[in-house]
Amino acid sequence: MKKFLLLTTFSMLLVFNIIVPIQTQAIEKEQHVNIEKSVLDKGITLKINSYEKKDGNLIIHYTVTSDKSVLKDKQLGNPFMDKPLFYLNKKRLNVGFESDQEKVNDYKYTGYVAIDLDDLDKGQSAFTFETDRISNQIGKWKIDFNI
Repeated sequence: MKKFLLLTTFSMLLVFNIIVPIQTQAIEKEQHVNIEKSVLDKGITLKINSYEKKDGNLIIHYTVTSDKSVLKDKQLGNPFMDKPLFYLNKKRLNVGFESDQEKVNDYKYTGYVAIDLDDLDKGQSAFTFETDRISNQIGKWKIDFNI
């Protein structure tokens, strides 16, 4: 009986202290993907830094910079970035999302957009992030990448 108890205890320690942490680390590494793609229009650069898949969401991290004009948080009651459009394999998605940004200085903001992933394919797909207004500038910012 002592051998059985010792073997069971050793097996549980092995599973919870070695195998589970290794599997968890592998999953976490797969979720965060660097993109580092950018597009410039009207003196404003939109850069997609990275994305991650977390808790049923696709979270896209971005940076907005301007060398010429001061970026404004909100313009006439509009949000910082007009409703972004999302495309998966060139098909427009009608999905819920939330976003937020943080002012780094007058010429730089960082932020994220979190998209509900429940209906999206789990395999690799062509993804497009597009918006036509950032701060007080109307233009076209479109970035394609694979998810």
